Amino acid sequence: MCYTGDMNNDGNAINGSADQKTSNMISRWDLLNPETDARWHAKQAKEIEYDFAGRLSALKGEHASMGIKEFEKWEDALAEEYNAAKDKAYEGYSGAEDYYDIMADTVAYPGKGREPELRQTIEAMAGRFFPARRRALLNAISASDKTKEEKEADKNSISRFVEDAFIHMNWKNTSREKLASIGFKEADSLRTLAHNNVIKDLNSLNDLAKSYNLRPFIMRDFLPSDAIPRREQTQSEGTIMRYDRDIVEEYYAYAFPSLYDEEEQKMRFYEKYGIYE
Repeated sequence: MCYTGDMNNDGNAINGSADQKTSNMISRWDLLNPETDARWHAKQAKEIEYDFAGRLSALKGEHASMGIKEFEKWEDALAEEYNAAKDKAYEGYSGAEDYYDIMADTVAYPGKGREPELRQTIEAMAGRFFPARRRALLNAISASDKTKEEKEADKNSISRFVEDAFIHMNWKNTSREKLASIGFKEADSLRTLAHNNVIKDLNSLNDLAKSYNLRPFIMRDFLPSDAIPRREQTQSEGTIMRYDRDIVEEYYAYAFPSLYDEEEQKMRFYEKYGIYE
């Protein structure tokens, strides 16, 4: 699904050109191989992100915010293109390698001069709806027929994501002097571990939500930097890992805005007065 214009409060495409849509359909049927098809869907995914950023800017001008119903229609449109790109890429000879090449070229930092800020992406903004999705999952866990121990284990999965996000946030905002006292190499290793833990926790939450027949917390799973040994990583895989790290960080900045802002304030206070509390 490709949106050539904005989306209104009902989630319907507006300002789109019928000629553009017909052209898109014609080019779609002219595709001859899975890789070309996958790239087409990846480009549609990026176009949806551009349109979404434009919609956010329009709402900002109207001093309004996007509701969850409209957001989820954007999210579904993006997920449709991501899934189609992945399915087609895996039809090719190289499978995952083709997929990461395509997404790195098209979706992650393609450098086309009109990139939406990461905080304006659909994936990042899903963090804004983390509280609502967490409540839905907690209610489903409580209403399930699972044992008390199983329910506690599921609830702990939610708590673990929150705790690991805070741990990574603390590492990100740790003063240079404290990092030096720990050792920069050791501190960087611990920070990276914390970041990977957050990514894995979010992936696990997606699986847990799906097991209760709920919408996942975010539309896809992410690739932590330890998923593939560094020496075996392709350039495209490294690009996707970096993009995923940045997106997940923006996600939890939306999910926990008060604490995120508090940590930023602490760091600015330290830079000015040399005190970090």
